[in-house]
Amino acid sequence: MGITFGDLGYRRPTSVLPYVLALLIALAYAGVELQIPSVMEYSLKLTTTKLLAVIAAIVAGFSEETVFRGFIMNFTKEYGTLMSSLLSASLFGLSHLMWGLGGVLGTFLLGLGLAYVLSKGRSVVPCVVSHTIIRCAYRTGSHNNLLSPLDGAIIHENEFIICNNDAFPFSLNIL
Repeated sequence: MGITFGDLGYRRPTSVLPYVLALLIALAYAGVELQIPSVMEYSLKLTTTKLLAVIAAIVAGFSEETVFRGFIMNFTKEYGTLMSSLLSASLFGLSHLMWGLGGVLGTFLLGLGLAYVLSKGRSVVPCVVSHTIIRCAYRTGSHNNLLSPLDGAIIHENEFIICNNDAFPFSLNIL
């Protein structure tokens, strides 16, 4: 009959512990990101695109956690929690290859932490909350605010820039 949101982990967590763990992970990861000078510099500047960055963070948190924690971990659970967690975290890390080896390692470790949160609470909701907080901290502090150039497009200040495979972006003034 199809996959339901419940199948993907959208259910009430078993306790408050997963939310506490997810918040600690988000604060730790965001704290590391805020050590990046350009992120810290731009996090304090108000721009018109910050609202779009927050919306993008919510969408990314929901979609990536649905895939990497909800779908992958749920449908590989017969291999055990450790194996499904490692698979989920590995694929999550590799999906961030455009950030380099450090980005892959960082998101792999984040993926392991969020897999642990899912395994403790049996709900992907705290993972979505954590992921969204992390994306908000980075994306609203990033000079390109919305997406990294290798995500396909960025919004910077009042300009929408579409990056292609050549090194020449097309830009469009949106405000």
